[in-house]
Amino acid sequence: MPWPLPKEFMLTAMLTADASCDGSFITGVVSTGIYCLPSCRARKPRPENVVFYQTPVQARAAGLRACLRCRPDDFERGIDPQEQQLEAVLSGLEVREVPTAAALARRLDVGTSKLHALFRQYLQTTPAEWLNRRRVAQVRRHLLTTPHSVGHLAFEAGFESLSAFGMQFRRLCAMTPQGLRALSPGQPFELSLPPGYPVEAMLRELGRDVQQTTARTAGTRWTGVLHLSSRPALVRLEFEARRVRAEVVPTADWTPADSLALHTALLRLLGLSTDPRPFETQLPPHLAALIAGQSGLRPSLVPGEFDGLVWAILGQQVRFQTACLFRRRLLERLSQPVLEGLYAPPQATQILTLSVADLRGVGLTCARAELLLRVAALVADGSLDLTRLARGTATGAERTLRAIPGIGPWTARYVLLRVLGFADVVPLNDSALAGELQRFFDLPRLPGARQQEVLLAPFAPFRSLATLHFWHRAARRNHAPSHHESTREEFS
Repeated sequence: MPWPLPKEFMLTAMLTADASCDGSFITGVVSTGIYCLPSCRARKPRPENVVFYQTPVQARAAGLRACLRCRPDDFERGIDPQEQQLEAVLSGLEVREVPTAAALARRLDVGTSKLHALFRQYLQTTPAEWLNRRRVAQVRRHLLTTPHSVGHLAFEAGFESLSAFGMQFRRLCAMTPQGLRALSPGQPFELSLPPGYPVEAMLRELGRDVQQTTARTAGTRWTGVLHLSSRPALVRLEFEARRVRAEVVPTADWTPADSLALHTALLRLLGLSTDPRPFETQLPPHLAALIAGQSGLRPSLVPGEFDGLVWAILGQQVRFQTACLFRRRLLERLSQPVLEGLYAPPQATQILTLSVADLRGVGLTCARAELLLRVAALVADGSLDLTRLARGTATGAERTLRAIPGIGPWTARYVLLRVLGFADVVPLNDSALAGELQRFFDLPRLPGARQQEVLLAPFAPFRSLATLHFWHRAARRNHAPSHHESTREEFS
C-alpha cells in the first residue's frame, strides 16, 4: 500500500535526495525493479516510473529489490555503512596526521565534495571546523595536565603556525591559553565575548525561571552552582559589553579536571561554542525577517549534560513553568543548598536514591518517573555516555536516545539541540515552534511535523539556530521563557 503522504512532497524529496525524509517512505522504481531511500544519489527515475511505499517490506512484497547504493534495508535496521565508516575512522584518528580536509578525505577514501556531504549529514559541521575543534580540545586538555609550552602543544595538535592556533583557540575558548592554564578558584578570570554578542538576550535566557534554585540572575550578574568533575562549585558571572568577569568561590582540593569542567560548562552556558554569523549571512531576503531585532542569538546549552536530559524529561507534555516547578521539587528532595541558598544540579546517582513513589510526589506521571530512573541508571553505569554522544554523529545520538523506552522524537531532538549542541536539529511536534511557523509563513493552520520539516528546510544546515529564533519570537510575544514554553506532543 502506498504511503499516504502527498505525492508531490515525496517526489520533491526524492528528486532533491532529502536525507531528512529517510524512514518516512520508500521510493519504488518500477522500470528498474529496485527500491531506494529518498536520499539515494543514484540517477533519478522518471516520475511516472515511481511508486511510493511506507516500508521496505511493502516494496519487497511488490516484487522490488533493495538498491545496492543507498541500502534501504540497512537503514531500516539502523545500520548505515557510510556512518559506520566515518565513525570508525574518526574515533581512532590523530588530528596531527590530517593537516587539511583534503588529507582527511584521503583517509576516508572519498573526494572532498563527498567528505563535506558526509560531515554535513552526520556531524552537522564542516571538516575544517571539526579538525579545528578537535585540535583545540587536545591543546586545552594538555594545557591543564602537562607542563609543555603552548607552542609545543599547538604544533603537536597539528597547527601549522602559532598565529593560526591563537586565533582558533581564542575563538573557541573565549580566553588565551595562558589564561586557561592559570584558572583557579578564588582568582577572577575573564571570558571574551565576540562582537555583537546579545548580552541582554542572554541574561533574559539565563533568568527565564525567576524562581530557579540552581542559579539566580540580577541585573548583569548571574550566580549559580555548577557541578564540575567531582564537586559542585558556586560561580559568579558579571556581564559587560565585550567580556564576562568570572569567579569561583574557593574550593578545597581543586584539580585540573575541575578547571576543564568549569571552562566547558561556561562555554556551554554562554553559547560561546556557536558562531551565528554563518547562519545569519546565508539567510535569503525573504527569510531574513526571522532575525530582525534578534541578531547574534546563540543557544545557551544546559551546562551539565545529565541535567539537560533531566530537563527534557521533566518538560515532556507540560508547560515550561510546570517543568520548572518539577525541577525545584526534585532538587529539594535530593539535597540541601550548597551555598547562598542555591542547589547543585541533579546527578544520576542521586536520582537513583529515589523511588517511583518519590518522583510521583514531585508531580511526575508514573511513566515519566520510570523514564527518569531508567536514564539515570544508564548514565550511572556508563551505558549512556552523553559526552560521547555529543562527539559522535547526530544520527547515531538520536538512534541511541530513541532506543530508550519513553524517549520519543521531541525529547531526543530537544536533547540534540539544547544538550548535545548539534547545529541542524528540528524538534518536531513542539507547539511553540509550530505556532511561530504558522505566523511567520502566514499559514491558515498549524503545520504538522512533515510540513514543519519542509518549512525549515531552507534554514539548513543551521536549523537549530532557526528554531532558537522562532522560540525567542514566541517568548517576546508572550513575555514567556524562550524555549519549550508551551505544551509539546511526544510520541514514545
